[in-house]
Amino acid sequence: FAAVAGDRAARLAAAGMTGAADPFDAPGGYTGLYGAADGDAAQGRAPDPDGWRSAPQGLAVKLYACCYAAHRLVALAQAARAALGPDVCAPGTSVHISAPAGSLAVLRYPVPTTPAQARFSAPYTVAAMLVDGSCGPQHFQSAPSARPDIMAMAARVQVTEDAQQPSGGDIRF
Repeated sequence: FAAVAGDRAARLAAAGMTGAADPFDAPGGYTGLYGAADGDAAQGRAPDPDGWRSAPQGLAVKLYACCYAAHRLVALAQAARAALGPDVCAPGTSVHISAPAGSLAVLRYPVPTTPAQARFSAPYTVAAMLVDGSCGPQHFQSAPSARPDIMAMAARVQVTEDAQQPSGGDIRF
């Protein structure tokens, strides 16, 4: 896996792809996303050694072609569409989702303009499910503006964090 990742990184760099100057310790970087729960050197806690072990029983399957942090929201939209039917997207209908504290940190794009941003957009991914009944690769192949129906619904989707509601832990829970 490491060799494949290295090869992919080299090819992306050769094609002009750039990245963060400090991908590990920058806000939203690797350490912040994956290391904070395991330990914090500044507070004298070492990372949990079990955090580096493979745990096949803990693997989760991505059900949707978007950021894993959006999966709960997309599943909620799927349940709403199943219960309410396509009328859930009727003009004048709006959707408000209250999510647990800290669960939206990586879903940074309320109004995405690129396919990559759309994958990290709570309103867009929820709207894709509400409008089409799916959130698959086809929703992230073109600019979001190519789907004005989804963008119109996304404009009526509000996702907020409730600071009083704890996350309950890892997303698999």
